[in-house]
Amino acid sequence: MEVVSTDADEPKNANSDVRYKILSQDPLVPNNAFSINPVTGDILVNSAGLDKEVHFELDLNLSSLQMYIYFHIHKVSEILVKVH
Repeated sequence: MEVVSTDADEPKNANSDVRYKILSQDPLVPNNAFSINPVTGDILVNSAGLDKEVHFELDLNLSSLQMYIYFHIHKVSEILVKVH
């Protein structure tokens, strides 16, 4: 799974560099079930304890930070992960 955030007005330059982070997970168990590559936005499963009978849906709150040279733009998104 991958999240993508782009800068439509200045694509492919130093001002369009984006970094990703997982802010929270609900429910909290299994703890740290996912990780995100801060550069690519690839979301990876960390936990073999994901059981679709127990936790068939998890909410992840994600941050994308656009790295402007003089300041940063921070956006928060929520995604729903369904375990199959």
